[in-house]
Amino acid sequence: MQTLRILAVALAFASLAAAAVAEDRPRQDLREFPWVDQPVYRADVGRTGHVAGALVPVAVEEAWRIRGFNPGGHTAAKGSAAAVDGVLYIGSDDGTLHAIDAASGRTLWTAATEPSTNGIHGTPAVHGSLVLVGAYDGRLYAFDRATGSRAWATKLGDHIGSSPLVWQDRVYVSVETDRPSGILTVLDFDGNVLATDPRMMSHPHSSVGLDPALGVLAVGDNTGNLTAWDLGLGLRFVFRTGNDVKGPIAVADGSAYFGSWDHRVYRVDLATGEEVWSRKVPDLVMSGAALADGTVYIGSHDGRLYALDAEDGGLRWSYQTGGRVYGSPTVADGKVLVGSHDGLLHCVDAVTGERLWTHRVGGHVSGTPVLAGDGVVIAAARSRSHSGDLVMVRAAR
Repeated sequence: MQTLRILAVALAFASLAAAAVAEDRPRQDLREFPWVDQPVYRADVGRTGHVAGALVPVAVEEAWRIRGFNPGGHTAAKGSAAAVDGVLYIGSDDGTLHAIDAASGRTLWTAATEPSTNGIHGTPAVHGSLVLVGAYDGRLYAFDRATGSRAWATKLGDHIGSSPLVWQDRVYVSVETDRPSGILTVLDFDGNVLATDPRMMSHPHSSVGLDPALGVLAVGDNTGNLTAWDLGLGLRFVFRTGNDVKGPIAVADGSAYFGSWDHRVYRVDLATGEEVWSRKVPDLVMSGAALADGTVYIGSHDGRLYALDAEDGGLRWSYQTGGRVYGSPTVADGKVLVGSHDGLLHCVDAVTGERLWTHRVGGHVSGTPVLAGDGVVIAAARSRSHSGDLVMVRAAR
């Protein structure tokens, strides 16, 4: 009898404790979350990763999960979603493009690219009625946004691991060849090639960033070069680092911000091609930079997310995750979101670097977080112990 009384008291205290935790958990009015369209990789043509006007949940719960979304073994950072009108458009390692209802996780349609070793690693671009995406079979594809039917496919090289950039009436994409070399290609929306420049010296897995004011395009390659052109593909300059430039090029205020496998983060003036500053970090940088409020946010293989002063590269703070950071961070609402090989999606305060929350995704979380109303969607790569899932977390109810 005494044992039963003790058990009853313990259960009562447990219930009170659970209620207290529930009351203490931050809540947000779900009606206040706006949907912000992000039709291109990294939210804008500058690839800044700053989603202006979006809100980030202060506490999250898992909304839905698609298991085994990325079944391949390639260790490059995984693609992210283009988010338009409540729909997520995202490719997977098996070469399938998916249109997914953001609210329910229901697949609206799928479309297949031609067979290839690594499928789709870039992020689609949505323009009008088309969804544009490159694949490792070397083709740039256009699919009908409503139905997923193929509009056209244009063979451009041997592989496309980068994300297409849409600007005005043109599509710009960096293309890999097996020689190896790299080609910057310009197409129209019917899939016709308008111009090419094959002067990149090695694979450009990096995605093109654009400064519309200067009319300058910039992209990195595996030789360690940042190459810049005008919109007609007239060569502006080649800036050399000491190793591969894998990540997307972020562009703002007339400068390119990016990392290199030479263990440095760079700011390069796009008008002159001169280095403004570089910052040494302990390990390789595959991550792309996010830019907001005078700060550069970028990850490294050392497992840290760095916040650097955009003016001089000075360290503002660093945040330690439990694994390598391959993917690019996203910044909005005074918060920074980033995935890590520790299997977690991390949310940190943009000013202080303080951890706000984490969510267990599993695998190697190397995709770029994408804000979708009151949620965040992110893709993981397959690891030894986890499948490469696509996961949506949403503001806690």
